[in-house]
Amino acid sequence: MPTAAEMQEELAEKLTNASGFIRHMAEPYIKISRGTLARPNEMLPLSPEARGALGANSANAYWLGSWDLDETKALLIEFTPVPAEYWSLVAHNTWIQALPQTQMQMQLNMLEASRDEDGKVRFVVSHSDPGYANWLSTGDLRRGFLALRVTNKQGEENVAAHKVTLDELAAEMPYNSPMVSSDERRLAVETKRRQILTRYGR
Repeated sequence: MPTAAEMQEELAEKLTNASGFIRHMAEPYIKISRGTLARPNEMLPLSPEARGALGANSANAYWLGSWDLDETKALLIEFTPVPAEYWSLVAHNTWIQALPQTQMQMQLNMLEASRDEDGKVRFVVSHSDPGYANWLSTGDLRRGFLALRVTNKQGEENVAAHKVTLDELAAEMPYNSPMVSSDERRLAVETKRRQILTRYGR
């Protein structure tokens, strides 16, 4: 049986290893998040070097972005997807914590998002709901973080983003881009809330 001193040494070693791992992971996250937040209203691909530093799956593609919007503005993201097992765009706060999905539409995946006739998926990020199907809420945050993940893809996707005013949005979007009513939006959020509560038993 180990002595008290040996147990203390073992515990100290484990704590040192744990703190080292946290520091090793925190540094690239902080560097990448700060760099992303410094270039608001853009979507930028995550380099292979950054993916490696974060321990991300090399088979996935990641695009990171951020918003800096007041109540009159929106971020329009145009995404041309390629065949993939999965993709999703998720809105986070500046600490890279996902916004509460049980309260708002803050993420869309390949099964939920609507495509326009030209094959593009256009996301609208804004404080208020403009009625477009692919709206993502900011959660009333002036600034936030966006992450697009594409899993096991075939080909090269294309992503572009630019800031517009809400008054300009209709002219920027295809005339027949899918819209939803306020009742349909509430139903979608409520359906997602029930699914999450059922899945996690809460």
